[in-house]
Amino acid sequence: MLITRELKLRYTQTVLGPLWVIMNPLVPALLFTVVFTRVVRIQTTEVSYLLLVTTAMAPWTLFSRSVTRGGGSLIAERHLLTKVYFPRLLIPVAMVAASVFDLLVSIAIAMCTYPGSGAAPTTRLFVLPVLIVWALLLSLSVTVMLAGLSVRRRDLVVALPFLLQILLYLSPVAYPLASVHGAVRHLIRFNPLTALIQGFQWSITGRTELPLVDLVIGVTLTALCLVAGLAVFAVAQRDVADVL
Repeated sequence: MLITRELKLRYTQTVLGPLWVIMNPLVPALLFTVVFTRVVRIQTTEVSYLLLVTTAMAPWTLFSRSVTRGGGSLIAERHLLTKVYFPRLLIPVAMVAASVFDLLVSIAIAMCTYPGSGAAPTTRLFVLPVLIVWALLLSLSVTVMLAGLSVRRRDLVVALPFLLQILLYLSPVAYPLASVHGAVRHLIRFNPLTALIQGFQWSITGRTELPLVDLVIGVTLTALCLVAGLAVFAVAQRDVADVL
């Protein structure tokens, strides 16, 4: 019920309606393509830049949507929390689940760029469901953590758009990790989204690489985020009705 309600509210009274599901990942991807191939001129030797960026937008769209809608979900749904008891965790979980549709549309957009990209579907696509589960767990871990923290620290909800913009440029969405060098490269590698994005590109393009070290770092950080997120949420939900 919460998932259906979230999907309906998202596009109610909008001119384009559900078309925003397509526009949200596609417009930034096209903008990045113009900027980073015509102005900055980042070179991609394996596959086309458009395929790389649309593929990277898939996990990023899921993550940013989940965190944006779910980070302040307990505050937004306080009228429910103070009237009836139900597992509080269902609210941020519903926000993440509602963003799965955005993820699937983003993956479809990426696959539509195969023609002329220098890539084609391979057996690596069979790993994609595992990567989707990974993306869901990472999105859920950060979402529940922020949902718990925002109960007492509501500045987090206001700061979320700003923080997500910073994280976007600290993630290899608009650029391949190989184009970054020095200390900044090491910083980006310790972003759990980095290995996840590389994994999606490895699976969908069938041409790029996924270094084992980056994979281990990404999975480990995701596991730590999940444990920390659930722990923070468990503490916050004890008196959430009283605080709100």
